[in-house]
Amino acid sequence: MNELFRLFFELLIFFFSVFLSFYSPGKLISKTLKLKLNLPENIFLNISLGMVIFTLLSYVLAWFKATSFLIPILILVLLLNINKRSFPLNFRPKNIFPLIPIFIMSIIFSSTMLTSGQFGESIKFVGINQSDSFWHLSLINELKNHFPPDNPGFSGVALKGYHFFFNLLLAQISNSFNISPMSLYFHFFPLLFSLLWGSGVYVFVRRWTGNNNISILAVFLTLFGGSFSFILRLFGHPGSLDDAFGITQPASSLVNPPFSISVIILIAFLFSLLQYFKSNNRGWLLPLVILAGSASMFKVYVGILIFSGLGTVMLLELLKKRFSFILVFFGALIIFLGTYGIFKDPTSRIFFDPLWSPNRVMEANLSWYGFAEKYDTYTKQGVIKGLLEIEFFALVVFIIGSLGTRIFGLIYFIPLFIKRKIKVTSFGIVLWVMTLVSILVPLFFIQSGKVFEMIQMTWYFLFLTSIIASLGLYKLAEHLKFNKIVILFFIILTLPSAYEKINFYLTSGGEILSKEYIASTKFLKSQGNYDSTVLELPSATTYIGINTTKEDVNSWFGGSTPKLLALSNKRGYINNEFINFLGVDYSSRLGIVVSIIKYENEQDYVKYFSDIKDTLKNNKISYIYSPKPLLRLEKTNIIQRVFQNSAAFIYKVNL
Repeated sequence: MNELFRLFFELLIFFFSVFLSFYSPGKLISKTLKLKLNLPENIFLNISLGMVIFTLLSYVLAWFKATSFLIPILILVLLLNINKRSFPLNFRPKNIFPLIPIFIMSIIFSSTMLTSGQFGESIKFVGINQSDSFWHLSLINELKNHFPPDNPGFSGVALKGYHFFFNLLLAQISNSFNISPMSLYFHFFPLLFSLLWGSGVYVFVRRWTGNNNISILAVFLTLFGGSFSFILRLFGHPGSLDDAFGITQPASSLVNPPFSISVIILIAFLFSLLQYFKSNNRGWLLPLVILAGSASMFKVYVGILIFSGLGTVMLLELLKKRFSFILVFFGALIIFLGTYGIFKDPTSRIFFDPLWSPNRVMEANLSWYGFAEKYDTYTKQGVIKGLLEIEFFALVVFIIGSLGTRIFGLIYFIPLFIKRKIKVTSFGIVLWVMTLVSILVPLFFIQSGKVFEMIQMTWYFLFLTSIIASLGLYKLAEHLKFNKIVILFFIILTLPSAYEKINFYLTSGGEILSKEYIASTKFLKSQGNYDSTVLELPSATTYIGINTTKEDVNSWFGGSTPKLLALSNKRGYINNEFINFLGVDYSSRLGIVVSIIKYENEQDYVKYFSDIKDTLKNNKISYIYSPKPLLRLEKTNIIQRVFQNSAAFIYKVNL
């Protein structure tokens, strides 16, 4: 009951934080710029824009170690809003009723995150949340305590090459309103993101097309659109219904929070750009600068996308001899350089590698086709026609298979353009350019480090094509004169992917942490402070003993998670973060793990002691978390056992 009360109380505080931290700053901007918005547009844009402004403000204040001024500034903004009468209650049924099905869809959409997290004394993680969530939670803890941040799993190593604005956002909300990061990460922000995603698509498409039905269909496709992968099952081929053709479908988007918040920023950008073209009100230029300039620090791929759109707009404006948009582009560029430009990893690169993604999908997911064998044979024998055929087949499968029923809506645009039933507009050109960029970049370029991450750009391709296809599908249904039946047919065909993924998160048992493990993390959390660095040793299942080699430890490290750091609110000396940060020296740090294991198990153990002592002292390691007792090391008095249970032995370092 106490836990339920705590969660309810935190939820009320979160609602207040959204109003004070996001809506109020956003409203002050939109009111000052005299942006004309109806009630749903008002709520969506002000919260989305305010969320970005809050994060930027937190970022600037953090550089000056002045985040204590954040709440006073927000209160001042609220007072300015009250003077401007910025909180009207003009509820109109025609604006509110369409949001009911969107609200229902958004709640279902958020289930992939709501099923994980803390429930009373139990902590559960489902699906990808068993790994990725620990990286985000540990980075949130880091940003709650340090700025600029270090890698939470590599104490003392500056974080470079990661877009951490989502984590900074949650860290500052947690610090300012005393809400636990786990509640924010798994429950409150997923609900907010799903509601903003659904309502944002609705108000944007409603403003673009003027049609409620198309707008609701667009919401459905962007949330639950699926691929043609169910066809593979019909022919007896195995494979996930979610990403068998290479592009992950949107139903599980919330498990990647930086992506989901970047979609909200993308929607707000498109909505603001559309309003600028429709109204020619220059007040819309400031939201474009803020959204475009900040986007890369939420998700670098959406930054590429938005800057491609912004650049296209600038060219179109220059052709019309309107030069003011140059200031918008360079204003956004200045924010980009002052945020992502500072934290860019100078060692990261992208490389030209045409069609790498379809080829990898054919080899990994559709091995029955024999793509690799055919490619090798045709290459060795110089059969150009054969190579072109299999590459074309791979490309078609990759794109059309992943698009699913969206392809019918896209194809129907062709006769609409030919018959001039759809006019070519500046906004339409920008939307198509961004859509093409979202698929062409990951088709032809690959990145260093975590190579397959580049495929995430195709997720925006599915999002943008879902919006465009909603218009085409609706027009196709009208043309066939069986409107409801045709739409229902498309819905049924696109649902298998979403059903499989959501059903998995709702029914899977996931990973439930043992009471003993939770007790050990609670104890560690109560000791020292965040800067008390922890050295975690391999888990019992991989703790091999006397025959342990460096390769064994590397294998353990590759399969481990920063779970301990996330739950104990500590930074780590060597913890896997699921991202290959180029330039970070993993090898030497793993060496201390090998030394401790060998010190405890080998007969000739004395030679390892000096290395262990120096590493613990020089790196200010405060605690060792081990699945087994370190009996020999205990006798040296450089460590002291302070906790033990069946899950772990925790040692305090006395150096």
